[in-house]
Amino acid sequence: MQASRIDGTHFVPEGPAPPRPPERLRPSEDAPGVRVAGARLELTASVINATLVNRPDDAARASDLVSAADLEARVRAHVRQMFEKAGIAYEDITAEEAQASIAPGGYWSAEAVSKRIVDFVAAFANGDSERAQLLRDAVEQGFGEAEQAFGGKLPDISHETMDLVREGLDRLFRPRVDATA
Repeated sequence: MQASRIDGTHFVPEGPAPPRPPERLRPSEDAPGVRVAGARLELTASVINATLVNRPDDAARASDLVSAADLEARVRAHVRQMFEKAGIAYEDITAEEAQASIAPGGYWSAEAVSKRIVDFVAAFANGDSERAQLLRDAVEQGFGEAEQAFGGKLPDISHETMDLVREGLDRLFRPRVDATA
């Protein structure tokens, strides 16, 4: 485990700096999602600073410890604040509501998400087989990049979604028989 220290008002991990992502994966400042990424980074820094900075050297004293419930409340407040700062609607949901949203018929279910992805791809299709292959490759590349961004392993629902996307693309790009011929 790497040692770390608190330098004035910042948490400073020891050791080499983490590697930067490849240039093609770095969003420009005006790209969608940059505000979310920035908010995520600010959230992380805020939580670390709120819980670790300006603690006396004997932070291990029981009176200085933060309860799990207090830390959870702080994180929730910071997340809400960062979402609002980025102009993103924030909604507290229960674990049951989250589970229902990814269950069959839910807005984030594999079926619903795959349909939205296939519909998006269909908007760019023009009947050309080279264009179809380009669109397939783009979807596969995006899935691969998402896997890399999440450490090489995505949840099962992501794989279910991608399987349904592939099936939908097969249907979308299937050669059609001309009924007038």
